Amino acid sequence: MSDVLNQVLEHRILNGLVSEWNNVQEFFSYSHRNEMIATIRQPGFLLKDMQPLGQWNREEKVISMNREFVLTHPWDAVVDVLLHEIAHQIVDQILDSPPEPPHGPAFHQACRMIRANPRSTAEYQSLHDYIRSGKASEADKILEKVNKLLALAQSPSEHEAREAMRKAHALMRSFNLDCLERRTRRDFFSMFLGKPAIRHYPEAAWLGCLLREYYFVETIWVTTYVLEKGRMGRVLEISGTSENLAMAEYVYSFVNHFIEQAWGEYRCLRKVSGRRRQTDFAVGVIKGFRESLAKEEREKLPVGQSSALVLSRDSDLRSYFRFRHPRIRSNSGSSRQIDRETVEAGQEIGRKLKIHRGIKETASGPVRLLQ
Repeated sequence: MSDVLNQVLEHRILNGLVSEWNNVQEFFSYSHRNEMIATIRQPGFLLKDMQPLGQWNREEKVISMNREFVLTHPWDAVVDVLLHEIAHQIVDQILDSPPEPPHGPAFHQACRMIRANPRSTAEYQSLHDYIRSGKASEADKILEKVNKLLALAQSPSEHEAREAMRKAHALMRSFNLDCLERRTRRDFFSMFLGKPAIRHYPEAAWLGCLLREYYFVETIWVTTYVLEKGRMGRVLEISGTSENLAMAEYVYSFVNHFIEQAWGEYRCLRKVSGRRRQTDFAVGVIKGFRESLAKEEREKLPVGQSSALVLSRDSDLRSYFRFRHPRIRSNSGSSRQIDRETVEAGQEIGRKLKIHRGIKETASGPVRLLQ
């Protein structure tokens, strides 16, 4: 990348850090918001070649970020580290606490205020890396079994493939139900799916709903910085245990890739084109896939063991989600004209969709931003 492009990229990243810093004010409680906003001051921001991933300098009132890290990791990982440093700033500028270690009680209080990750940035590992590392408690064992089942889902025998898919879903469902019944202590995380954008097509919302319904994660569209556009936009965020995030992330990637390939074939065969028709087709595929999952659960599961009911019983996840997003607003999308034939063609293809193996191989890894 040329020096000029590097300068443009780093300038946009710095603007993004400022935008995310301003966005944090949404977390301040209504009763103290004006007081906090008046007390805290926007810091300077720097990208540096340094050892820690982030650093708050109280004397210079500057937040520095590791240049290599912000250039090679997804934006949600960058924001995660930024929030950690903003928590240090809050301790210094808002909280009136006696001297204590850098990550003492006041720091943890600040983290709770802005939903920051209290883990030290010197030891930080992004959630994407953490999921792939195999350190995620029981997740590794569960995903290994699911991976083997998804390998069987590539069988040319439709019966064998569907049975493998059914067992993979059943294993994840059983694991989550067992955790609930045993009141197992679990850690919850949140991560972005897809890239932040100013505009998202309707199929993204449909896929987000499907993940929530069948893959034991909570979903929400959150405001975040869009690096390519240089302004704030939105992205789909999912919350859940590491094993459920890994599965949902994989399904999200797999379904999107499947839609892209299937649309290319359908477009050439039927001589259709246009972004609206592509959306109709994609929505149809997702609806068809959802129908097949719903049919399987109706036919195979006892009452009270559907994926949606298991998720609804997960009060711990709901508590985590509500804490992370205390002021949730609902938006209804505008209606649009659809081509029913294209939607139905997508549905027919979606009903036959089989999710194949590869959870770890295709999980989102480090990416270079704005390539």
